[in-house]
Amino acid sequence: MINQCFPFKSPFMEYIFKNVQPQHLIKLYRCSKFFYNKFRRNFIQHLEIIHHDEQEVFDFTKTAIHFCNPALSKLVDFWIIDSLILHVHRSVPFLPEFSNLTIKELQINDDIIWEEFETLTRPATIEKLKLQGIFPLHNSGIYAETRIEDIIAKVPNATSIE
Repeated sequence: MINQCFPFKSPFMEYIFKNVQPQHLIKLYRCSKFFYNKFRRNFIQHLEIIHHDEQEVFDFTKTAIHFCNPALSKLVDFWIIDSLILHVHRSVPFLPEFSNLTIKELQINDDIIWEEFETLTRPATIEKLKLQGIFPLHNSGIYAETRIEDIIAKVPNATSIE
């Protein structure tokens, strides 16, 4: 592909490339295919991880995928930008290490392991949190309860916690 020439100076465009937000990058993708060639980052606006008996949905705005689907591990390079909803009952860690998360809403409809919760809340962009329970998994395999103060500390920008 031929390099794109911009009316702006090179340092200005470099600043945009380094500090771009996902909603702005989507608009830049729509303007020019050069931006996708430069970043090659795919987005999922709303990701939902569901039970194996529910129907999967792959749409522009919503993606619902089974937790046992092998394609789930391929979503690690996708940028999850608005919401993540987990509808899964399990006792072992299964979530892939997503490379970029800027989710505003996190909803967990079952218990989750503390290490997974830390991974999901690492970017500190969650504004709305709804969860069933969190249990840290110790080396001995025994679960222990987590304090509410620890949960609140992981979501400093939250305006709603249930």
